[in-house]
Order: sequence, then C-alpha cells, then structure tokens
Amino acid sequence: MQLSTIQQKIFDDNRLKTIIGLGTGKGKTLTSLLLAQGKILIVVDKQQKVDKTFENTLITFNLDKDITVLTIDQFRKTWQTLPYFETLIIDECHKQLGGAVVYFRFKTYFKPSSICKAFFSYVQKHNPERVYPLTATIEASPMTIYNACKIIGVHFNLNDWIKAFYFLLNERYRIKKDEKTTDRLIAVVSKHGYYEKHDDAPEQIYQQIYVDNTPEQHKRIEEIKIEYPDMQQVGKIYQIENGVLKGNQFQESETFTCEKYTHIQQIAKEHPRLIVYATYTEQIDRLYDLLATSYSVYKLTGKTPKKVREQLLASLHNLNNYVLIVNTAINSGWELKHCPTMCFFSVPYTTRPHHRIQAEGRIQRTGNLKVNTYIDIITRGGVNEALYNAQKNGKSFSEKLFFNQSKPIDMFQQTLEDFKRRGISEIQIGNNKYKI
Repeated sequence: MQLSTIQQKIFDDNRLKTIIGLGTGKGKTLTSLLLAQGKILIVVDKQQKVDKTFENTLITFNLDKDITVLTIDQFRKTWQTLPYFETLIIDECHKQLGGAVVYFRFKTYFKPSSICKAFFSYVQKHNPERVYPLTATIEASPMTIYNACKIIGVHFNLNDWIKAFYFLLNERYRIKKDEKTTDRLIAVVSKHGYYEKHDDAPEQIYQQIYVDNTPEQHKRIEEIKIEYPDMQQVGKIYQIENGVLKGNQFQESETFTCEKYTHIQQIAKEHPRLIVYATYTEQIDRLYDLLATSYSVYKLTGKTPKKVREQLLASLHNLNNYVLIVNTAINSGWELKHCPTMCFFSVPYTTRPHHRIQAEGRIQRTGNLKVNTYIDIITRGGVNEALYNAQKNGKSFSEKLFFNQSKPIDMFQQTLEDFKRRGISEIQIGNNKYKI
C-alpha cells in the first residue's frame, strides 16, 4: 500500500501512545490500525459504528487485526466489565475527551464529561500498551487536548493550562481564539503527537448569499415568540427561517414561502455536481421535491441503510450531474472527493463549531486536493446568521446567549404593538413627543 509522507512517518516512529491529529481525509483510520497490536478496542460515534469504518478499512487494505468496535455510549455503559486490550483507539476524540472549565465562588474547577471520566478510569485500571486518540479538529477545545495528553501519559499543570488557553469574563471561562493561542495548541500536539492539515491544498472559494425572511415567515416567528417565551423559541425560529416548522403528534408540520428555495434552484443549475446540507427531515423532503423535477437528486439521511449508502456513494463517483441532499448530522464517515461544490442550505444547528470543518472535509480528501466552492445561504439578522458567524469564527453557539440578547428587542416590539392595539399613536418622554 502507498502511504502519504505523514502516514509513513507515524508508522516508522511507531510510538506506543500518541495523538494523531491529521486533517479530514488524511488517513487517521488506516494509520491507527497499522500501529495497533494485539487485541484492539476502538471507540467510535454511532455513525462510524453503523458504517463499519474500521472494519471496512481492514478489508480494503487486507489487514489482519483483532478489533472490537464500540460506540461511545456502549463504552460509557460497559467500561467497568471490559477486559484488557493491548491497544485503545479513541476515534474523533474531540467528541469523547471534552469537559468544562467552571468558575464558582472564586475557585476554578475542571469537570470532565462522563465519557471522558470513563476513559480515564479504564486506562488507569488496565493501562493499555498502546493508546491513540484521533481527531481532525484539535482546535475544537483546548481541554480535549489536555485530556488527550493525559490519556497518553503526558500531564500538564491544570492551572497553567487554563491560564494559557482561557480567560475569565463575567465569571465564565472562555476559550482564547487568537492565532498565537492556536499556534501554542498546535505546538503541544506536534510535540506529543502528530498534526497536519491540508496545507498543500489550494485556496478554497467561500460564497455567502444573504436572504430576508418573507412576511409569512416573519409573522410566524412573532407568533412563536409569544407561544414559547423561553429558549425553545430559538430552535423553532431557526426552522422557520429555513422554510419549515416541525410538527408532532398533535400538530402537522408547517411550510412557509422562503427565499432560500429560489436560490438553491439557481445554485443547482450552475453547479452540476452539488452536495446540499440541510438540517431537518421536512426541509430535506421539500428540497428533494423541488429539485427532483429538473435534476437527478439523491438523499443521505440517518434512515439511509448502510448498504444503500455505499451503493449510492459509489454510483455518484461516476456521475457528472447530480444533487445529493445530506442531513447536517452526517458530517463524517463518507466522502465524495470528486465533487467540487457544497452548499449549506442551513448550517448545522449545533453548539460545536468543528462539525462544519468535518462537513467540508467530505469533498476535500488526501490524494485529490482541489479547489472547492462552499456556498452558504444565510437568513439575515436571525438565528441562521448567528450560527453561521459562530461556526465561521470557530466559536460555540449559545441558545441562552442568543435568547437573552434578542429578548430586550422583542419586549420593546411587543410594547409598541400593545400601544397600537390600545389605540395609542403618540407617546411623550420628558418634553418630547414621539409618534408610534
């Protein structure tokens, strides 16, 4: 088999415990399997388990390895009963080795996630000979790298680490986002593991198309703010901004006129090979019905069986004209490396910025680096734009923060509407009179 330069170096170094922080499509799965020895425990997210990513890699490269693959939830529930494994591989460790830095009563605390605690306990109990945390997005959280280092036996002073990568604002710790801090984090990974992105890739094309809510969307959003006076309204507003509102057992789903659907038709016309990311089932179905009249359209969702997915992706590799609509939750474990265009009809509704990086990596792969076009259709001034800005800047999106920021404006608007309902057309503040 032909390994890339970085893969060959990792294999030749043959470290027993190391972080493998290669970019999406750089071959982390194969590299970790080549290093692994004896009985191998691999912990992955649910989608990787369903797709049998590691098992299929063994078959593809004709490797004879004794592997046991568990989902994150399976490991969290059963780690106490698991036997000794010579090798532990933690896939997508940014999802598994996280935690929170908390400031409470003038003291700083670090609270690892439950799955992170399980890994610490398992490693302390069994001490595997080889441990390989894998991630394509080490920038997702400094605490992920702190924990990954701890898992492989490298211990940093916690207070010094927090001072280096966090700052305290309004009694809350926030991650430093400047370039110098990112470089410091990369240096840590490079010293105790391997870091390499697609630095040799050509400059990518990023386009933004801004749209406004239609009167119908605006009217329904105002109703939602009254129906749901709490943070539930944030997610529902985001749905409406994308032209749908999910129903339940008591209410039918709703659709709204939406400028985004006009733009997606033009994008599909201009880009013959196109991946469209959308968030909700109703959204995906509506997009499919809209585009299927003029284009060869396919869907990839959590309901797509594994065999069907494999057949679909294999067939698309050989097509020159298609639109593939993908649920934003499916941002890893597959690729269409010849596709040159990706459109985010809606950005992933998530607090984790690294999901966007993972999604973009579906069409930027080692061995076929190229100029890709990434198009975002963004609803101006709402949840959609706030999500986009957060993910673009590598920050987490906070529903609570968005809700609290928009709340005073909503109260003012409601007050004006109340005045109008009561027939008040003019108010006086001090010596000045204002028309409503």
